[in-house]
Amino acid sequence: MNMRTEAAIPDHPSGGLAEARESLTLRIGGMNCAHCPPTIETAIRAVKGVQTASVNLATQTAMVSYDPAQAKVAEILRAIRSVGYAAGTATMRIPIKNMHCTSCATRVELALK
Repeated sequence: MNMRTEAAIPDHPSGGLAEARESLTLRIGGMNCAHCPPTIETAIRAVKGVQTASVNLATQTAMVSYDPAQAKVAEILRAIRSVGYAAGTATMRIPIKNMHCTSCATRVELALK
């Protein structure tokens, strides 16, 4: 699973902020025809908080953009499995800002273990 968080960005002159979102790439198993991706996309989009879902038959992956305050990864995985496909996570990428030295990196590594 690959994840990316995008910071809130002003979306109009009044200074309002767009909601934060995360992007996720999942491995999908069991797809074997052109009818599979739309079925999975529909299931993923039914999860409250999912903004976009794009399933690629050739790479056996799904790219999902969602609001983490509303949708959880477990709910997205459950939606995929509910329509008969295997869904798994492989890799997670977490952008970390303001790291200035090796001590910063060490602290992050320890926190993630």
